[in-house]
Amino acid sequence: MGTGARAVRMHCPLFIATLIVAAAGGATPPRSRPPTPVALLVEDLPTTTQERLAPYQPPATVVRPLVRSVLARDAAFAAVAPDGTSLFIANYGRGARLVTLPARERVRLPVSFARQMVFSPTSLRLAAIDEEQALSVYSVHDGALLHRVAGPWRRVRFKSPNQLLAWDGCALWSIGLADGGRRERLVPSPCGNAESSGSGRLWLVAETATPNADPTSAARALYLVDTESRSINLLFGASAEDPIAEARLVGERFACFVRRPRAQPGAALYCIDLAGRGARLVAAGPVASIVADDGQSQLGFLDLDSPRTASLFVADLDAWSLRRLGPTGASTFAFLPGGRRLVGFDGGRGGAVLLDVGGRFRLELLAADEPVTSIAVVPGTDRRLLAIRAHKGWSELVDLDGLPE
Repeated sequence: MGTGARAVRMHCPLFIATLIVAAAGGATPPRSRPPTPVALLVEDLPTTTQERLAPYQPPATVVRPLVRSVLARDAAFAAVAPDGTSLFIANYGRGARLVTLPARERVRLPVSFARQMVFSPTSLRLAAIDEEQALSVYSVHDGALLHRVAGPWRRVRFKSPNQLLAWDGCALWSIGLADGGRRERLVPSPCGNAESSGSGRLWLVAETATPNADPTSAARALYLVDTESRSINLLFGASAEDPIAEARLVGERFACFVRRPRAQPGAALYCIDLAGRGARLVAAGPVASIVADDGQSQLGFLDLDSPRTASLFVADLDAWSLRRLGPTGASTFAFLPGGRRLVGFDGGRGGAVLLDVGGRFRLELLAADEPVTSIAVVPGTDRRLLAIRAHKGWSELVDLDGLPE
């Protein structure tokens, strides 16, 4: 996207931009260097912008037969283990199960409802937060319950095969699985919602007015927690009149969020460089469906100025360039492994579409009369994914293989 980009003025209400940097640019520091974030206030956010939008060309529609097979029925949510040999399925009603691939042996798990689940890096264990907000750890081999830790817990992540990191809404804890589930509070912090980087090293905490706020609630401040140094730093301070929402980590290099001033219409999407080089404006205007790739630098979002024809954009935060992928008919997106492609669907109101991040093609995966409610990516490949189709009381997990090179 960096090559061939040129300065343009967009003739639409959304002001797409890359930022003049708050501090001098330069080469990205080595990833091993710990972030040195700088606390920002509203007046620190840039308002002068320089547009760099790649010329828009509607992507070619590709027609390609896919290998489709039904892996399971009565499925509401699915996740694939890192090694690709096991599949967690939350049932459409209640309960959950493990399915081995490709033999499809099934093991029922003693969990009635999973708020969140995650596999260990070795794919030998999985951790789940249940409806009572307790944390349970199971063996992937036979579904046996290995540990149960009373909550309430909000988020969980494996730091290593024998260590969990868990967020209780106001503090981050380490849970050791090799010593009976012993808990240690790592970092106390303001209460709110949190998400972690893929490694679990960094956590982004969005402080809310109440400890148990809904994940979509507006926040008044952003904090960055580093589990290695056991430190917490204020990234951005907002206010009740100028709240922030939809905070996301992009790898371990950027923290992005939306400002939604109450006193005036509109919104703005900003990203903070965690190496301490300030904030940049990515988009000015109503945006939604913000999603980060599994790497370090790409962010996708929808422009909602025209909801019926909402366009999908992908920002490259390394090059500070932007590409419009156009209207998709989808409202929820996910990057496939490697960051070359996005899959989109519309929450049960339509099918699913595959989009090339470079804007070269789009492929209809499932038609509009095949409502898709959830997508599961397969680690290590962007040529296969799983989709859950649901319609009038039934659902099935469909394996879509043979995506184009």
